[in-house]
Amino acid sequence: MNTMRIMAGILVAATTGCLPSNGQMRNGTAQQLGARWAPAMASAASGNAAQRASLVAKLLAAPLTQETVAKIALANNPAMLAAFDELDIAAADVGIMLAPPAIHADFSVRWNHHYYEVESALLVDVLGLINRAVHLKLADAAATQAQSRATARALELATNAELAYLRVVAAQQEAALRQQVFDAADAAVAVRQRMHDAGNTTDLALVRELDQREQTRVELGRAQLAVEITREQLNAALGLSGDQTNWSAAGQLLPALPAAVPAIDELETEAVANSLGVAAARAQAEVAAEQTGIARKRQWLPELALGIAVVEHGSGVEAGPAIQVGLPWFGSGRAVAERSTAQLHRAQHELTSLAINLRAAARAARMSALAAFAEATNLRDVIVPLRQKIVDETLLHYNAMNADPFTLIMAQRELTDGKRQLLASQLRFAQAMVRVSALRRGLLRPELLTSAMAVESSMLATPAPAGGH
Repeated sequence: MNTMRIMAGILVAATTGCLPSNGQMRNGTAQQLGARWAPAMASAASGNAAQRASLVAKLLAAPLTQETVAKIALANNPAMLAAFDELDIAAADVGIMLAPPAIHADFSVRWNHHYYEVESALLVDVLGLINRAVHLKLADAAATQAQSRATARALELATNAELAYLRVVAAQQEAALRQQVFDAADAAVAVRQRMHDAGNTTDLALVRELDQREQTRVELGRAQLAVEITREQLNAALGLSGDQTNWSAAGQLLPALPAAVPAIDELETEAVANSLGVAAARAQAEVAAEQTGIARKRQWLPELALGIAVVEHGSGVEAGPAIQVGLPWFGSGRAVAERSTAQLHRAQHELTSLAINLRAAARAARMSALAAFAEATNLRDVIVPLRQKIVDETLLHYNAMNADPFTLIMAQRELTDGKRQLLASQLRFAQAMVRVSALRRGLLRPELLTSAMAVESSMLATPAPAGGH
């Protein structure tokens, strides 16, 4: 039996593998987004609920900013925690790939007239040992894929949080402008009512002013509702509930426009080069290629296991080599190989599709950012100042009794409409630049950008000019 123990020890030592550390994969993912969000990612990766709660409470204690909402989302959103759970599952899958081939033990006992004859054998799959290097490559590609997906999920959550925050700020500004429009309409009604009471205007004119005011009241109510809805959207993006939702925004204004056109001409190239999705898809294709190679080998190679056999009988112990051969030609080897080949083709096609969609999303984000910047700059530097000039000149004419109050009120309404158009273009630009940053960092799913842009194109649309009388 000593020979048996020695040979078993050799077999075990030759096939032992190391399981990956969950902590190493989590920490590696947390570091991929860089120092900007490192504390929040590290908090989520630690799995320590008290540590996460402390960080979130600290961030919520101060008015929220575009920077802090991303950190809260990373530390607090259950989707981020689920992404790390997926990473743990991937780590276990990697461990399975690295696990040594199974050692099979066979025992038999026979009665041979005067004594028991005990035969035992230990066998290991030879193809499993031959493919050991392939398994290591598979494990490395699978770990890369898992970390890329987890990092991309974090980037997606942070991006969504920033976009939601911008919508909150824009909704607050929109509500404030709607309030100005309502106040102007209410003032017009007051003036028209006095004129009507003095017999200086018609019932029709008064009714029109009342209709205009009530319409602006409806629009003000919608704007105020939009503030509450966008707050709830941000709460969902940050994973907040209960008293945590009683936060305030640090600023009531969207980020100021830059002095120069943003330098994003190389966005398409940067997006593809840095894409976490492309990295994950490429790793998936590598995994599929290696698995297909193994499946094709097993389709026609006989199953071969080698080991040792030991026989104990009445006259002593005998040991020798053991060989086990299995014929694969009547099993499922061909179907397994065909399935692996189809999975390889799918992974390759998905990689190509992702690259195409990513390039399209990058071009769309670039065009959106540049168009929004040009529009916002024109509104800020030309249209709004012109309308302010009209208000100022109309006020001078009104003071000189050369203009009636309704002309002044109309000029103020048009100025407010110009400011609303500026707000809409500023929001589009700010959101476009968030997407640009996400693409540069390696956003995983470009379709999220194109679908979001389609939805937001209808938000804060250019208002129709106020009707005159």
